[in-house]
Amino acid sequence: MKIYSRLSKDVYLNITKKSQEQQVPFTGHIPESNSIWESIKANQQSLEYLYGLLEGCSSQQEELLELNKTDPYGQKKAALYGLKKC
Repeated sequence: MKIYSRLSKDVYLNITKKSQEQQVPFTGHIPESNSIWESIKANQQSLEYLYGLLEGCSSQQEELLELNKTDPYGQKKAALYGLKKC
């Protein structure tokens, strides 16, 4: 079963529960509603593209994840790191 990035947390948790009950592995994107750590704890078999990896390694994880929701093109995040858009 493949997970996509736009799933809500409720849908993601329901899929993980059903997958475990049926012993069906699931893989795919890290949903925008999750941190990378939540996907790892849910036993997601692979994490495609590693979106959320840098955020998960940051002391500002929650702030960065929130920026992902409100700033899909990363302009605010780039400013946070002092980067300029190319």
